[in-house]
Amino acid sequence: MDWVKLTRTHPDLAGLNGQSNRRLIPMSEVKQHQSEGTMWTVVHGRVYNISPYMKFHPGVYTLHFKIFFNEMHTASAV
Repeated sequence: MDWVKLTRTHPDLAGLNGQSNRRLIPMSEVKQHQSEGTMWTVVHGRVYNISPYMKFHPGVYTLHFKIFFNEMHTASAV
């Protein structure tokens, strides 16, 4: 199964069951989702759950995890 097929057959990848996803998410909560199996990232002030995508990414999972962890550490220090 590839990423495109997954997004077409499972439109609710966020698991919101039709509810709004608008809420303030503190960086402390984002940091809780930085382990194998769950990964959130912040881009321009918006939080994204990229966990479902990571197994389809052509790069090395461990490398991406380290990069996102370092970015989150840097962002929380600002």
